[in-house]
Amino acid sequence: MGTPIGKELKERVIDAFLNNEKQADIARRFQLPKYSVSKIIIRYNERGHLNNNPKSGRPQKTTINMDRRIKRISENDPWKSASKIIAEIPEVGVSTRTIQRRLVAAKLFSRRPAKKPLISERNRRARLQFAREHLN
Repeated sequence: MGTPIGKELKERVIDAFLNNEKQADIARRFQLPKYSVSKIIIRYNERGHLNNNPKSGRPQKTTINMDRRIKRISENDPWKSASKIIAEIPEVGVSTRTIQRRLVAAKLFSRRPAKKPLISERNRRARLQFAREHLN
């Protein structure tokens, strides 16, 4: 799929068409494929305007700024869970799954700390003493 054609260029294509220029001439002049020129004209004739149709599906509940805030919170503390992020921003009112989706979209994935045995106080002192003895 090629790059999208801007609204300004579409308007110029329609102006040329309304001035009785041939589609092939319009395509050559604006360096567009004939098919693209044809589609622009067909859609203009069907709809009467050049605006895109509204997208299907439910709109996102979070805004771009909220998404940035969610990302920032997660970057500051990568171990923070989605439910704890929600607790920090209660005004959003979204589910944990929504937070998880925003983090995945930002290429931030869940993490879990490695399980390792705790070092006892006695063992800690012994290790420190060993390190000091073998310093040089």
